[in-house]
Amino acid sequence: MQTLLREQDELDLMEFSDTVREIVAFTPSHQRIAEGLNNLRRGDATALYDAIYLASERLGETSQSNGRRRVLLLITDGGDTVHGVAYQQALEQAQRNAVIIYSLIVIPIWADAGRNTGGEHALMQLSDETGGKYYYIEEAKDLAPAFRKVSDDLRTQYVLGYYAPEKTTKSRADGYRSLKVEVVDPTAASRVSLRYRSGYFAAK
Repeated sequence: MQTLLREQDELDLMEFSDTVREIVAFTPSHQRIAEGLNNLRRGDATALYDAIYLASERLGETSQSNGRRRVLLLITDGGDTVHGVAYQQALEQAQRNAVIIYSLIVIPIWADAGRNTGGEHALMQLSDETGGKYYYIEEAKDLAPAFRKVSDDLRTQYVLGYYAPEKTTKSRADGYRSLKVEVVDPTAASRVSLRYRSGYFAAK
């Protein structure tokens, strides 16, 4: 976690099993986060989309001043066994609050017949749609390198901004506006791979 949390950052720790529970409210303290990790509890179900919805809502309360970003890091196999928030609702809440989702997909056994490939693809899509990334985790030792990859990715991003007209043909009835970023120079385009959020909800 120390790889992710810099002096100017804050981290909120939530667990999701049968329900979603906030273990540690936003804090810059490594010690409080470490103590919170020791208080995680196992449950009989997985409220993944509830967690994404509530965490995005919580992140929406934070300031974006001075270039601060809202990042949600998920550690899960992608299963959702609680009939609460649906996938699309979770994605929309993340998009409305400008949340970038990084997914650490836990795969204990690659050839397991019970592997939740549908859940994995949902996590990949969530990350792609919000401008994040996903990584696979097979063992506990894979967590630290994955945290470093997330940290490196966040530290090497460019921030692009623009002013959009009040109404645009790209807008849906619910206010969602699609985005597309292109590299005009063909030579440069062949050397780079673009990754960005697919769109955003216009402010009301």
